[in-house]
Amino acid sequence: MRKTEFKVHTIYSREDILQMEKVSGRKMRHLGLGITGAVFILYLAVVLWEVVQGDGHACIFPFISGGVLDVVLLAILAICFVMIFCMPYLQRHKILKDLPGGVLKANYYFYERTFQYGWGETFTTVGYVEIQEFISLPNSFYIKAKDVSYWVKKSDFQVGTPEEFLEFMKGKVKCKVIEKTA
Repeated sequence: MRKTEFKVHTIYSREDILQMEKVSGRKMRHLGLGITGAVFILYLAVVLWEVVQGDGHACIFPFISGGVLDVVLLAILAICFVMIFCMPYLQRHKILKDLPGGVLKANYYFYERTFQYGWGETFTTVGYVEIQEFISLPNSFYIKAKDVSYWVKKSDFQVGTPEEFLEFMKGKVKCKVIEKTA
């Protein structure tokens, strides 16, 4: 029988799920903001070009008047910007809606070479070499492996401590360990 190095039993709150979605989706949100910013800069370039041309509409879209084009582009940019910031809340709602009783639970068992995640009779085994990202946050650990996010709350350790776990994982993962204090 394998020795359990660390054991964590967690019931996630709505805030835990929201925080998890914010962390796991941060790269996509940054990409979305970058694209939205680039489109806005292109929009400003077209407006400046319109002003220099002095004819009131952009030649790239001769069939659309400048005022209509401006409103359409600004509306699309505003919708994209709002959706980028609302995405974690929408994802949280989707997760909670699909859960029986609206409760998300998880058991984590960390062994010498792998860890298991699951609840009830269903468990997934993941090797430490498969971990793509490991972040130590003030109240939790974020682990991304096989493109799946795992959220280990520091307050829920039943075997071991969060400090010991962090040192253990630094020796196991091949990716950079990021420590955020606030």
